[in-house]
Amino acid sequence: MWDIAQVNGFPDVDVKRLWSLQLFTAHSLKNKWLAPFRATALRTCEQVDEALATMDIAAMKRVTSGAFQDEQVKLIKMMLANPDVFQTIRRDVFLVAPLKICSIRAAPGFVGAEEPRIGNRLIVQVCVEYRRIQAISIYNRDNKRITREGAIALDQAPEIKPSLDYLVLEKRMWYEGPWTVRDSLRPGADYKVQSM
Repeated sequence: MWDIAQVNGFPDVDVKRLWSLQLFTAHSLKNKWLAPFRATALRTCEQVDEALATMDIAAMKRVTSGAFQDEQVKLIKMMLANPDVFQTIRRDVFLVAPLKICSIRAAPGFVGAEEPRIGNRLIVQVCVEYRRIQAISIYNRDNKRITREGAIALDQAPEIKPSLDYLVLEKRMWYEGPWTVRDSLRPGADYKVQSM
């Protein structure tokens, strides 16, 4: 957060003093420097969910990047290739908890000799906890709910389940582009650490 504060890189926030308690409260929902980012990140996470539910490849490409984008586009193409099985997807969200920031990191990413025309030289990655209660139901042509494997579900009532995702959002601060979801982390999984 120090690197971002030095270049006044927090969206919609004017950092007046570098030495602030805000530097040490990234996890807090009361952090004023990160409040506008949390709203932007929540919109981005909801757009990813909506793009998957509507099977919209163009929308998915606008809000994702990297291997996560490849994975999600492949999933949408698989659903579009089987229209008999995946006719419609209904997604009902009942409760969205406030987005929690788990970690934030920034590193110089712009390597040009001159300063960038807009923004700053940093590339920023933020891991957020996206928690919600939702019902996702997949229906076939006959409007019958089916399982993820394609078989007709015995119970036709939608399953309401809590959902928890840890998403890594990324922004190259020298571009006008939006924040994108770069990766999805699963609790308990073994990961190989890569540099930015």
